[in-house]
Amino acid sequence: MRKPHLILTTLSLCAASASFIVPALAQDSTTTQSTSERPIVYPSASIANFQPLPLNEVLLSADVVTSDEIERSTASSVSELIAQKTGIEFSRNGGPGAVTSHFLRGQKSANYVLMIDGIRVHGDTYGNVITPELAIAQIEKIEILRGNASALYGEAAVGGVINIITKSGNLRDSGFISTKYGSYDTAEASAGVSKYVNGFNLSFVGTKFETEGFDVRSDSATNPDKDGYSQDSYNFTLSRRLSPAANITIGLRNRESEGDYDDTVPSGTSDTSTHEHNTENQESFITYELEKGAAINLRLDYNQAERTRKDFINGAPAKTAVSWKNNVIEGNSKTLKLVNISHLQGDVVRHSITQGIELIDAYYDSDGSRSERDTEAVFAGYGAKFGAHDVQANLRRDKVSLKTTSNIKADMKETSYLAGYGYRFAEHYKIALSHATGFRAPSAGEYGSNQDLKPETYTSNEVSLQRDKDGRLLRLTAFVTETDNEIKWLSVSPWTPENIQKNENTGLEVNYSGSTENFDFDLDITLQDPKETDTTTASGGQSLKRAKAYGKLNLSRQLGDYQIGSTLTYSGRKLDSGGKTIASFTRLDGYVSRQLGDNLSVNLKAENITNSEYETTAGYRTPERSLFLTLKYDFVNDM
Repeated sequence: MRKPHLILTTLSLCAASASFIVPALAQDSTTTQSTSERPIVYPSASIANFQPLPLNEVLLSADVVTSDEIERSTASSVSELIAQKTGIEFSRNGGPGAVTSHFLRGQKSANYVLMIDGIRVHGDTYGNVITPELAIAQIEKIEILRGNASALYGEAAVGGVINIITKSGNLRDSGFISTKYGSYDTAEASAGVSKYVNGFNLSFVGTKFETEGFDVRSDSATNPDKDGYSQDSYNFTLSRRLSPAANITIGLRNRESEGDYDDTVPSGTSDTSTHEHNTENQESFITYELEKGAAINLRLDYNQAERTRKDFINGAPAKTAVSWKNNVIEGNSKTLKLVNISHLQGDVVRHSITQGIELIDAYYDSDGSRSERDTEAVFAGYGAKFGAHDVQANLRRDKVSLKTTSNIKADMKETSYLAGYGYRFAEHYKIALSHATGFRAPSAGEYGSNQDLKPETYTSNEVSLQRDKDGRLLRLTAFVTETDNEIKWLSVSPWTPENIQKNENTGLEVNYSGSTENFDFDLDITLQDPKETDTTTASGGQSLKRAKAYGKLNLSRQLGDYQIGSTLTYSGRKLDSGGKTIASFTRLDGYVSRQLGDNLSVNLKAENITNSEYETTAGYRTPERSLFLTLKYDFVNDM
């Protein structure tokens, strides 16, 4: 927040990009429908209180990446899609398939919850969230909840929650085929189909992706070859309505990938070996939904997920070449989640009451070194809407059980709560306040190294001002999160985790979206001050990989059968491990799409148009100027 001129520079560049990407829009009269005549419809999100509400009515700081936004987005990965929204940064060690980390509200990368279709994706033995790079073509929408949500989604949900909703369960007697080709010899083919047969709805979505990639490391101590990546994936669901009130769905998801990468090396050493990984993710699930009167709106999910990663050096198992490397890493989790929402309508007040349980059994195995991490949780919520007032309260009790290969065990119990209040003080204006607590239990790997560790604890406060008028939604959100007992690994031999860290992040988020007579827009700006202190030495500074200022501007315009758009991204200076610095950067992307008929469309996307050289992780390159062409055919399945 000390450099407001950076934001002004960003806005100036946004205006400049608009003049290049959408020239003379005000003089064009070929638009099929004026944006001012479009119906005002805000996307809905259920992530903030387990039930769908339009974004302008959600009390907490939520956001949605809609299916339309995904279709026309310039993003080439799920992480880039997510990071197009307010309050989210990401870093990646190279190209597609590389290690990816997300930072929500300035929190560290372990302090958020990632879900697929409402089920939590589990981390490794050290608590790192394993980001599954789903094919964009398989995603229906993404819901985002910013801020401390431990009272809703449990431990580590301090920076927020991301829920990726897949497409296979949303197709209805329809289908699509799409192909993409572009820079780095990148090719992708996707297809999806749904058919209703004798009371059953069958859906399938599959994708094959390959890219030659580029050399991701900029130093001469690693292999100079290109680091390619390939993935085959599919989603399958079968659903049946058992009665007017009940529905059941079963499904399978599978992703298999192979990738090359350059390994990090100690200073002054060289590792020009060829490093490869093979990864397989498999999930099976069953969902039962029942809606019966005002008291029962129930969803029961059971999910089983398995993940296997095998690493190779020069074609041989990794441990054969380097003794401390892992050959095979396996993870397995079983999740049972039950949520019910009851609605009570009084003469003046509309009440909603949430009740739920979540049971998780998970283990992680690295070449026979096994850790277990189980969770038992009960949670409840209350919401009320009366006149100009909104109230939300949530309470959750978690028990996290840890066990390591050496039979070290621990049970940690914590209660988190959230209280929020909103008031519409004028026709188009609303103010909202919330207070929340949260925690993150040590991972099995951390606790196995130090049995004196305590859970990290968090306190968050947030106030927002919203203006909703003429199809334009402006939200200003000020927030502060304070951390106690944060775990830090001491960089001395032997490395040991200790509760010696304090963090604080104070910030302001600006989100302004809507339409003018000439174009649609979405402006997102975050100003923050993420800082940390070592309580034993009083030393500290800016938190790693988190900028003090960053943002995006998306512009789009419909011109007859054409739609054109651009995205300008700015990220301020960051610090990285080892005393390294990640310089600030600006990146410009754009696209042009055209509807060639009732069913066929074409999209031409340009990434990094100005060919900026930038990093999201120190020492790792990012893609140069790239061009991609996509053809898509949508059809109605009337067989």
